[in-house]
Amino acid sequence: MKKILLALGFFSSLSTALAVPSYTAEIVDDPHAITTDFYAVDSSGVTVGEMVKLDGHYVITRANGKTTVISPVGDEEDSFVVGGISGFGEVVGSRLVTDTGDMRAVKLNKGSIQDISGLANFTFSEANAQSENGIIVGSLSKTSANGTEAYILDGATPRILKGLGGVETKAFSVNSSRIVVGSASLLDGKTHAALWDASGKVVDLGSLDFQNSRANDINATGQVVGILWNGSNEGAEEQSGKGFLYSEGKLVKLPTLGGSYSEARAINDKGEIVGVSTVDTERTHAFLFTGGKMIDLNTLVQGQGIELIEARDINNRGIIVGSGLKGKKTVGIILRPN
Repeated sequence: MKKILLALGFFSSLSTALAVPSYTAEIVDDPHAITTDFYAVDSSGVTVGEMVKLDGHYVITRANGKTTVISPVGDEEDSFVVGGISGFGEVVGSRLVTDTGDMRAVKLNKGSIQDISGLANFTFSEANAQSENGIIVGSLSKTSANGTEAYILDGATPRILKGLGGVETKAFSVNSSRIVVGSASLLDGKTHAALWDASGKVVDLGSLDFQNSRANDINATGQVVGILWNGSNEGAEEQSGKGFLYSEGKLVKLPTLGGSYSEARAINDKGEIVGVSTVDTERTHAFLFTGGKMIDLNTLVQGQGIELIEARDINNRGIIVGSGLKGKKTVGIILRPN
């Protein structure tokens, strides 16, 4: 009981917000789209995502109620993973070219997809995130996707980030102070959430009583969120994963929405966390964790005719983006606080 009370006290100190907001959902769909999904939102509310049609994958942005198709990714079998959007609207991500198997870190420039300068000479590269002030992080390799190294790019050439003794490091988020988070393998093959300070010094964030962990996001105050899990088989994260929060030197497991799995995807500067969790039926729902409470976002959006299945990002205005189901079709979702 004492441990439970201490944990509750820790959570309650993380946010001063007492009132839980309600939201209005903006549903983004296209009659020719198979699926639509949003991945990131900038400080002004510009949202970036992907729309899949029969003729291929398209990167889209949404601003002021208007959807703009930026560019087709390539052939219909090619894919684009959105990494992030800066405070001045630059979008970065990773493009998989099916014919060659290459993964390339790219940016969108004037409606076209271009390799990121400084990363073009690597066989494998990913741009997994971009800070408000344009710093890019990801992973790269001169040979293949195996044994990748985390990097930070804030200039002409990437700076490699040292790991925790294993063969692989990956960077998934960076704040404007150049603090990077991601994951690093250990000598025994397990993976731990890692934090690199502005000088490049690496810190092992641990994994509690789980075998593995990964950090997905960091805010301006240094709070980190991610996932803990056991096992190394395919699907292990979804089978045993639990979201976590790292704050003031403490790593704490987050609750679920009643199911066995959760993952914390993003955190804003207010300490509001969003992600995905299974519910009692093992369906996935989008969640908001605020003021020490785990909340199913479906309970905060009424009468919209959608089921919110995943939240991927939240900005400091409280705008949440992700995906939902409208009938059986996956549609893009933007939630705006009322």
